[in-house]
Parts: sequence; structure tokens; C-alpha cells
Amino acid sequence: MPKFYLGGFTLKKICSFIVKDMVFFILLVSFAAAWQPLWFTWIGSKIPWLLGIVMLGMGMTLKVENFCAIWQHPRNVCIGFIAQFIIMPTVAFGLVKLFQLPAELAVGVILVGTSPGATASNVITYWLKEMLPYLYLFLWLLRYLLL
Repeated sequence: MPKFYLGGFTLKKICSFIVKDMVFFILLVSFAAAWQPLWFTWIGSKIPWLLGIVMLGMGMTLKVENFCAIWQHPRNVCIGFIAQFIIMPTVAFGLVKLFQLPAELAVGVILVGTSPGATASNVITYWLKEMLPYLYLFLWLLRYLLL
């Protein structure tokens, strides 16, 4: 296998460093952006690329064996579907009623509550060392079965 060098570092070393410390960097940047938002205004147009890098980094941690384990426990995917289509919308609706939100905000909260996961859920799953392949299969099924 050929080695790719970038400034004296192999691509494998760079990628393993990113994967190993990704959660730390995400939290660090999040706190810095909350503290000094003006420092990060330039980044708005680059967010899709940065999210892609985060997703690639998490994907690099996966192995074929992880996906084989999914088929041994299909019940977990069923639980995810139930949570997505029953529990999440019910909780969102309950929050709308509890806080008596105006119609505009209520629609937004319910839409977010019924939307399949996004990058944040992937990062939290990765951070908690849960089964990322379950999340990816579940999100794939949701997106393509709902079309």
C-alpha cells in the first residue's frame, strides 16, 4: 500500500489523530464559538465541508464486523423506528404544549422532533462509544424508506 505524505506526516497518522481527538476539538470549537461568535462568522459558508470531514472521521472508525453485528440484533433497529416515529414526535408535541409555544415555533419544534438524526446525533453516538453502525443503518433506512 503506497504511503501518502503531507508535510512529513503520513495520511494514516493524520487521520488517526483526527479520529482520536475529534470530540475534544468539536467541544473546544463549540465553546469558543459560544464565547466569541464573531471569531467564527467566516466559517458559515464552509459548514457543509466541515460536517463532511466530521462524518468522514467517524466513518473511518467503522469496520465490516460492526455492520455484521447489526444482523444479530435487528430488534435494536425496530426500537429506533418506534422511538423516531412515536416517542420523538410525542415528546416534541408535549414540549410545545408544556411551554405554550406560538404556532411558528411549535411547527419548528415538531419538525425537528420528527426529523431523522443529523450530524449532532452521530457525534454524540460516537462520543458515547455506542454502536455507530446501528445509527448509520437506521438513518439510511429512514431516509430511503420515507422517500
